[in-house]
Amino acid sequence: RSVLHRKVVEKIFKSCMYGWAAYVVLVVPDSPFLQLDLGVARGAVIVLAAMTYGCFVHGTNRASRMKSSIQSEDLNQFAKQHTETVSALITISYIHKLLADQRSWGWIQYCFYELYEALTGKGHPLQVKVADSLEACSTTEPEASSLLYVLNCGDVALPELLAATGTKRVVRLLAQTIQYMDVVTKTRLIDALQRQAEFIFLRHEQELATQLLTSTYGEDLSTMKDLIDEGGDFYNLHKLIFFDLASDLRDLALEHMEKEALQLVRDFDDAAPLKILSDVDDTLYCSGGHFPAGVDKRCPKGQVYPGVLALFRELSNHNHSRLNLVSPHSARAARLSGCIPVQPVPTHSASGRLVAATASQISKLLSVRERLFGSGGHAKNPVWLRVSAHEWVEAPVQPGETVAALKQRLSDLRTTSGGGKQGGNDFLGEPGPDVSFAPPVLRVMSNLAFLSARPHTYKDLAESKSYHLFRNLRRMGLMHCMPTLLPGRMGSSVGAAFSGGVLKFKQVLSAVLPLFFASTLLVSRSLASPASMFSFVLLLAFLYGAITTRKLGADSEVWQQVGEDKVKNFLQYRRLYSGHATVLFGDNGQGDLVCGEQLARLASDARDHDEAGPPCVSAVFIHQVLPSDSQLTTLPAGWDETERNEEWKRLNIYFHRTYVGAAVHAYRCGLLSGEGLARVGNAAVEDLIRMRINCLLDTKKTWKSLIDDLNADVEEANQILPEHMYIALVPASASITDPKDFRKGSVADFSFLTSPPRSLS
Repeated sequence: RSVLHRKVVEKIFKSCMYGWAAYVVLVVPDSPFLQLDLGVARGAVIVLAAMTYGCFVHGTNRASRMKSSIQSEDLNQFAKQHTETVSALITISYIHKLLADQRSWGWIQYCFYELYEALTGKGHPLQVKVADSLEACSTTEPEASSLLYVLNCGDVALPELLAATGTKRVVRLLAQTIQYMDVVTKTRLIDALQRQAEFIFLRHEQELATQLLTSTYGEDLSTMKDLIDEGGDFYNLHKLIFFDLASDLRDLALEHMEKEALQLVRDFDDAAPLKILSDVDDTLYCSGGHFPAGVDKRCPKGQVYPGVLALFRELSNHNHSRLNLVSPHSARAARLSGCIPVQPVPTHSASGRLVAATASQISKLLSVRERLFGSGGHAKNPVWLRVSAHEWVEAPVQPGETVAALKQRLSDLRTTSGGGKQGGNDFLGEPGPDVSFAPPVLRVMSNLAFLSARPHTYKDLAESKSYHLFRNLRRMGLMHCMPTLLPGRMGSSVGAAFSGGVLKFKQVLSAVLPLFFASTLLVSRSLASPASMFSFVLLLAFLYGAITTRKLGADSEVWQQVGEDKVKNFLQYRRLYSGHATVLFGDNGQGDLVCGEQLARLASDARDHDEAGPPCVSAVFIHQVLPSDSQLTTLPAGWDETERNEEWKRLNIYFHRTYVGAAVHAYRCGLLSGEGLARVGNAAVEDLIRMRINCLLDTKKTWKSLIDDLNADVEEANQILPEHMYIALVPASASITDPKDFRKGSVADFSFLTSPPRSLS
């Protein structure tokens, strides 16, 4: 919350930096870059132009951070449909005019309006007109239906709208209509508020975001949290709660979420929803052994490991199918939509709580479905009707039937089914259903998060590269959901990279840095010269690093603090989803094993004390990229290999060389079905062959070690699977490095069972 992050300070700083750079490079007579001798007048013009360009760049970057997939994504699966009105359309036209004018403002005009607003407290005339129109929408129509249409129509970018008109008056107006908002409207507003340039400084905006959170309950709250985390950039729920909100508002939001999580635990009992947390480097994709990212050299740098994304998807699908058999809401929707086979309705949940009312509602829906379709099955001309926030029922449209006739028939059907017409309720006694002419998509929400050691720096500077990769994987259909990213801490990450660099390049640095200092001192003949001072600082930094790392037994020990900071990030994330079960994926090259061991001990202590809710972490899967004697661990150094293996087994920590091996461990833990294990194995084999073909011209890379590891795990999986599910081995000729011989080998006859990655856009 430093003053350096205020919007006006950032604009001034960006402009001054561009102006200073232009002055140093182009204007200074003795510039080390270009000596143009432009004169005072020309130099002033160049500096002013550079400052203007800097302000333009700042505005462009700000506009790009305003864009969110939550605002543009089709969320009809969760949203209530709102009625179009004349007042809503008038308001939208005002908003379009205001935003178009702002985009066309020049730099001087923009500064003038901001100065005018700061001195008089009044904004652009169109801003006042938009605020008046929004207020009229909230008061002239029942339940603020016109205002809700404006917020959900898709033609209005909410982040830009709040940036242009987000005064206390508009925020107060939105707070007064929270009671009429559905979960999608609330989520989009929270996302838009979080993207405002001064959200962390404006108390009224933070209070509105907190009210939107604390007014949402049950499954709607779970949906809201997942949607916020599915935004595809660093504006996620973790940042909102732990970094953006004031401390008292943070405590209020956390208390509400933890209270609702307890109810979620009672509903699902031993079949809690699953969250997958994973490291990035040497876990999701290979670092190629490039320091400080990682140590694994078996795959080319940047290649996603074979089978890892298939394993994440199968873990999610297996957990989702278990929830369908337990949750009284999601199971009902899935059965009626035909997404999973109809299962017998349980008379009680796993917690012993009776659900006779749910069973009665299901019986009503099944009888209605039979009357709609007959005993035959699905309709020829179907539409889909909403029966709650998460559930849709299919219904037919008769040939030549109008919308009015369809509504009347459904209204009659509700009356004869016991729902009645009072209050517009449907046959379950709930609000009348919305109609969709396309089948609603049942999807796994964002249940994947990555714990990164790379620290958060400024805005999304450090996270943008990772999110770019995530969006590409999601667009190609390889990643089952859009994940979120939890960045590391600056102090521990920079310290570990510095200490690791000193250890890795100690001999070279000890020879080069003294010579560098001596040469600069000899040339400049003064210790006060910039070059001498710079070389002297480098030498002192190296001496400090050499002294502080002299007692370290292994290079991996520098990552101890990084692993402990990952524990802190994990526990913060855990508070947001305390009703969910979690599994952790990492590698033993840096601090992930330390993180996994500490979390597993917390989970073991919770099980010993019979604490309510899912354990802190259900299982930890560690990708073995270092020999066991070189890895960083919290186990006593005097323990032998047998004692360590027993302790890791007790803590549910499993090591694997490939993700088929991880899938075998997950199957034995009950986290994966046999069919899922087979699909992961087939995907891993085909991913490796595709990777091998893509890197065919890289003749220096040896593939035999990776192929042997994968085939060994495939053979172990085949010992578990029935014969008709056997996974094919990677052909031995795939390890041939010569492209001509590779084409002639047995790999040329390999047949793919899965379709190649494709764009989902």
